[in-house]
Amino acid sequence: MPNEEESINHALFTCPYAHRIWRLLNALLLANHSFTNDSEESITFLVDNFSNKNLSEEERLIPFWIIWRIWKARNKFVFEKYSQCPLKLVSQSTEEVKEWTRTRRSSRSTQVVTPSHPSPKRWTKPTSSYVKINFDASFHINNTASSGGWVIRDHEGSAKAWGSSTLEHVNTPLEAETKALLVAMQQTWI
Repeated sequence: MPNEEESINHALFTCPYAHRIWRLLNALLLANHSFTNDSEESITFLVDNFSNKNLSEEERLIPFWIIWRIWKARNKFVFEKYSQCPLKLVSQSTEEVKEWTRTRRSSRSTQVVTPSHPSPKRWTKPTSSYVKINFDASFHINNTASSGGWVIRDHEGSAKAWGSSTLEHVNTPLEAETKALLVAMQQTWI
């Protein structure tokens, strides 16, 4: 649709660019799924897919890398007028997931020594004309409602928006984190 209003769902799932990316990935593992205009339905599908034990760990993780890469590509296009090739995006995401799972497996077999006084992590500012979203979620195993919180800051570190929300119908910690991110990202459109 030529003048369709951009929303989170449109940017990540249904715009022509995202649609091409999902079609490339679809051939691999999404069982010919078509995303709808309902962002909650789209995320629920991916989270349910993550629970599919018939898929490898890499196959279950790749959609979340794809979402992140689409978001970054969208920002590069909007702010820098640079358009990344969809095939390259899928290829890079696939390689990153493979590297991450390889590293994760090898770190499980290696004993990690944690320093007694870890250095504090410092927040870093985004580059000019960007905002940075910090978010977190809690997960309550005995309840399908969880909580999420976020703060959005500009390139000077000034808080532009913040909030918290109850996250309904949450079944896993990953789903809680994903829903918290979606709620925070929706604030950037307001």
